[in-house]
Amino acid sequence: MFVQTIRLWNGYRMAAAAIGVVVGLGSAVLGFAQDGYGTLSGQIFVDGPVPAPAKLDVNKDTAICSADGNVIFDQSLLVGSNNELQGAFVMLQLKSREEIKVHPDLKAAPTDEVVLDNDKCVFVPATLAVRTGQSVKLKNSDAAGHNCHVTGLNNTMNVNLPLNSETNVKFDKNERVPVIVKCDIHPWMVAYMLIRDDPYFAVTDADGKFSIEKIPAGKWTFQFWHSRSGWMKDLQQDGKGIASKRGEVEFEIESGETLDLGKLMIEAKALAEKK
Repeated sequence: MFVQTIRLWNGYRMAAAAIGVVVGLGSAVLGFAQDGYGTLSGQIFVDGPVPAPAKLDVNKDTAICSADGNVIFDQSLLVGSNNELQGAFVMLQLKSREEIKVHPDLKAAPTDEVVLDNDKCVFVPATLAVRTGQSVKLKNSDAAGHNCHVTGLNNTMNVNLPLNSETNVKFDKNERVPVIVKCDIHPWMVAYMLIRDDPYFAVTDADGKFSIEKIPAGKWTFQFWHSRSGWMKDLQQDGKGIASKRGEVEFEIESGETLDLGKLMIEAKALAEKK
């Protein structure tokens, strides 16, 4: 009887050890998945008729700004021929002091230079995004003076740009939302810039497309923002609203995979007026 008890006890120990191995392997596999990286992509369209951009009142330096019949239109709502929405910001939401395991390739600020030009008395591009520590060239291609006045919660800068000049700047503090850039000399000139510590953000291009690569695998909340709507709470996928009032949507990123959101829509009326 005593021998049988010992045998039973040894059997329990062996079974427990086997379960521990399985659990350990499962944790290792889970850890490997969490250590992987994936991509988020999509395309945003405007649902409904979009009014033609308004002609702006150009009342300063008209010899330069309106040269050769140049007409300046409102840049706050730019859409393609098929209503593709340009200039929408997509960004991973990180809570205060929350850290993320950034892919090794993306830890350092990009070495490529971002350019914000003053060209024919408009900002080109009207929307842009940069990493903290990344070089930004502020350029003036006009034969008239401009300035770039950046007003953010954490970054404030006002740079004078004499005619046909340029200068390089860097921003060192994170912004949770895009900041406004103005030319105080020509008040119709407005652009929006997102400044982020992390690399997980994008701006939709002329085709309404965006792609954010090398995101750590797992469930993450992303936010959508446009200068006309602020947070894009009216964003839809397959005819259903997917965003909260702060433009928040949760997606699961899988290791080695691209999560293509396909065609996202926002109604034209949600972008009808400037915020």
